[in-house]
Amino acid sequence: MAQASPLNLTNGAQVDIGVALSKYNSKEYHHVFPRAFLKDKGIDVDKINSVCNFCFLPSDSNKKISRKAPSDYIFSLVPPLLYDRIMSSNLLPLERELYEKDDFDLFLKRRAEVVLGFLAEQAS
Repeated sequence: MAQASPLNLTNGAQVDIGVALSKYNSKEYHHVFPRAFLKDKGIDVDKINSVCNFCFLPSDSNKKISRKAPSDYIFSLVPPLLYDRIMSSNLLPLERELYEKDDFDLFLKRRAEVVLGFLAEQAS
């Protein structure tokens, strides 16, 4: 995912992967569908922590999102004019309905497809 040069969800700035992966930020890896949001819905922890539910995000941006549902934060924090660019750089599906409906199962499926497509492209 780091190979895709991810952009910060909240402002479109380049994410410093070294900082995002540092020990200091070890508790700041961003769950696209936040852990607390999914726990409140009774989703199993193993599913919540699927690699497909993570993206790189600086600590300050992660704190802005906190436990908000994607339907609450994607469209209020991701700059609309940069939506496609930011989401693509994070290998996130562009389908707005996934986030509008907080459809975690379909999100995981679509995210896996995007990630696998990226990996296949890199291998060729």
